[in-house]
Amino acid sequence: MTFANPAALWAFLSIFPLIALYFFKVRPQKKSTSALFLWNQIFEEKKQNGLFKNLRDLISLLILLLAFAAIILAMAKPTINWDDQTQNLVIIIDNSASMANLEEGKSRLDLAKARAENIVKSLSSSQTALITSISDSLQINVDSTSNRRSLLKGIDGIAQSQAPLKSQELSAITKNKGIIPNSRFIFISDSCFQGYQETAELELLKIGSKTSNIGITAFDIRPIPGKQNQLGIFFQVFSSYEQRQELELHLAQGEADQIVKIIPITIEPGLNAAKVLYLKDSRYGAWFLKLLVSDSLASDNIAYAQVDPPSPVRIQLDLDKNEAFFQRCVDSFHSAGQVMKAVNQSPEIIISSNGKNTGVNKIIFAPKGKSPFWEGDASPLESATPRVLLADHPAIKFCPLDTLDFEGAQKISAPENSIILVESTDHTPLLYKTTVDNTTAFVINMDPAKAQLYFNIYFPVMIYSLSYDLIGRDTLKKSNYLTGEILNISSPQKLIGPKGPKDTINNLAKLNEAGFYSITSDKKEEQIAVSLNNKFESRIFNTLSQSTVKAIDSSFPISDALMILALVLICSEAMLYHRRKLG
Repeated sequence: MTFANPAALWAFLSIFPLIALYFFKVRPQKKSTSALFLWNQIFEEKKQNGLFKNLRDLISLLILLLAFAAIILAMAKPTINWDDQTQNLVIIIDNSASMANLEEGKSRLDLAKARAENIVKSLSSSQTALITSISDSLQINVDSTSNRRSLLKGIDGIAQSQAPLKSQELSAITKNKGIIPNSRFIFISDSCFQGYQETAELELLKIGSKTSNIGITAFDIRPIPGKQNQLGIFFQVFSSYEQRQELELHLAQGEADQIVKIIPITIEPGLNAAKVLYLKDSRYGAWFLKLLVSDSLASDNIAYAQVDPPSPVRIQLDLDKNEAFFQRCVDSFHSAGQVMKAVNQSPEIIISSNGKNTGVNKIIFAPKGKSPFWEGDASPLESATPRVLLADHPAIKFCPLDTLDFEGAQKISAPENSIILVESTDHTPLLYKTTVDNTTAFVINMDPAKAQLYFNIYFPVMIYSLSYDLIGRDTLKKSNYLTGEILNISSPQKLIGPKGPKDTINNLAKLNEAGFYSITSDKKEEQIAVSLNNKFESRIFNTLSQSTVKAIDSSFPISDALMILALVLICSEAMLYHRRKLG
């Protein structure tokens, strides 16, 4: 037996004053009486009952001593360790999207919390528990403690998340189990997440049974490049039903009840093949895809998407010759998908043949003379055999530049802060990216006409890739994000979610709710869509996962038993004292 609070045992020293106090007798007060014979009978009776009286007093003393000892031992918190090792618990509760699945009127999260509460109630007084919840990230709800009230309150405070569970978080727990030694890690989950095998090092307490659910696992909608007033719609669904289902999908725009198209669909068991539809419509803004079904998980029955009007990269041409080839290249991208647009004012990028720094990002062909974007006076380079250094760089990964002829290259040097993508065999930079006074430029060290670049199939690809890399824009803006994703928000911007303003930490915001978000600033307001769209969370029941949790020892706490014993003894002594008073 061990004691969690051994200092309380010093209270046993107070037993000696208690015994002394018990035997302390008050000197009787003398009173005069007129007749002694009236007291003789009473004296005789007291002599006959003296032995019983002394025995009764001794029993009362023993009862008080036992009650006092029980209270002191309870304060010391004794524990019997049969295996000489006390194992504390780390309880991890899955509160991801699939845990909202309803079973007999209760969510799986409620069932998991109930199981966790039962475990906490069975803890011995010397055991501690740490309560955590996990979905897209790990949250510590209650630090390691033996206080049951705090543990139960922490479990009750775990809220349902709309984000899927990230197995990387479980991997981190597994790798760092040694931080909390002598502990058992109990994971309470339905195992409906990608990478559920990561629970192998944890004791899995599986929640949930096989139920029926159909969910939208993918949704995308975009304008068709080169075709006006036409949208492409992509979606995919998953079904845990054992039979084929005939249902309807409602496509709505603007508001969830403004139906644009009703899509009849036959859904097979399991993950269905993706479908692509085309719709004659040119409306931008919010789009909804709703699955008309009453099943166990509601959050995957609707998906959201945002279609924004095209925002082409504004490009200005500043060339000495052959400007028509570049003009045709930009116009082709504009007519195909409105991803580029030739402008004369307020450009985002200038395609130029001079090295002047005008404060606008540039793509410079055929460098000549002096420029802040290169060092040395440009002079003809005798041999310009290319050698690609960074083939995976976004600006060139789709262009096999080692097959191009860098005819007309000049003998120049790149500034120290440059990223050299292609160089010649004598280490002369042929294509590099550099920044001067907050202006970034790509320098292509070749004469496009001499190198016959205009007639090469990769000419427009190069212009497109270099332009989008310069402005830091994705080639295609997402029509929707997934719950749990992290969004980068610049400091002047504010993010407002479906339930109100969202906090940002280091300009990062977590998209933890499905619906539409607004990104506002002084200049403009932008809207993005967020959906669950996760086939693992929609699966509802993972047949490949089994509970691995071992039996959890439970016993009535010894401290509580000692306190109950003390109360019983004190009540017994009170009854004896009452009988003595009544004679």
